[in-house]
Amino acid sequence: MHGFTSQGGMGIGLYSSHKMAEIHHGTLRYERAQNGAGSRFVFGMPDSDDAYSHGEFLMSRAFDSTVYKKFQPDEIIQSAGRNALNNQVVAIIEDDADMMAQIRDAIGTYFKTIVFYNGKDGCEGIIREKPDLVVCDVMLPDMNGYDIVKRLKEDASMADIPVVMLTALGDEAHQIKAYKAGTDDYMVKPCNFKLLLARIIQLIKWRENNVRRPAANSTTENDSADSQASVHVIENKVDNVFKDNVQLLITKHLAGPDFSVDVLAQMMHMWRSKFYGKMQEIYGISPNKYINKRTDASRGRTAGRGQTQRVGSQPESGHNGPVAF
Repeated sequence: MHGFTSQGGMGIGLYSSHKMAEIHHGTLRYERAQNGAGSRFVFGMPDSDDAYSHGEFLMSRAFDSTVYKKFQPDEIIQSAGRNALNNQVVAIIEDDADMMAQIRDAIGTYFKTIVFYNGKDGCEGIIREKPDLVVCDVMLPDMNGYDIVKRLKEDASMADIPVVMLTALGDEAHQIKAYKAGTDDYMVKPCNFKLLLARIIQLIKWRENNVRRPAANSTTENDSADSQASVHVIENKVDNVFKDNVQLLITKHLAGPDFSVDVLAQMMHMWRSKFYGKMQEIYGISPNKYINKRTDASRGRTAGRGQTQRVGSQPESGHNGPVAF
């Protein structure tokens, strides 16, 4: 650990070393040095292959390390997570490069990320970028996490941005201080990154469905299918592929006179009921409403270019066939 907090010894590195020893069927134990001259930690590993099962041996390299030789550590961190499954942006403020890499690796698969290594730059960057959620350490150079949260929550334009404080300070006094400052959640390092991700997903969905969407509807008085849809956060690549394929097929075939929900389900090689359920899960609305929304958007673009769309015998939805879901 090389961060600001590590100078005081928070013990995260020791915990990680202990877990690593356990994974390799080894031990890491503490011994008090003689004559009170500090501490000693003894690391032990099995001296025989019999301690490991066949599946625990590394059969091949997971990646070619020579590919990364041309990158500096910061460049590798900055390049991670560019192909996130969702468009929401999570800002991470963490002064330790190793911890930053772990956090971003856990989050970057699902959300776009921007990173800051000290409090002042992080606070200014969040004000400038206005991300969808903030993950913030407490003990930071220049400006601590409590002051960052207070600054964000006092600004009306950012007060609804959820903040998760992630820190080694796990006592109740610091947790109470964090909640009084305005944080939405508080997790103690070392944390379970799956649990962190689950909390981030729920906070982003809550903000999208209860803050941003109602605000947009109240200003536009929009009663479209899009306004009625709840926000779904893509949590796996299968759902992402499904979403991309649906959008591609609708874009390609929307103008066809025989295009319908049934036709789209057949193109997706899915039963009608299964397709309906997946559309509801991903988009929060029925396939028919989603197609109507895309039709209306297409007509709006055509009208904006001063062109007349050929509708022919199509009904008002822009397509015919059994679409009554």
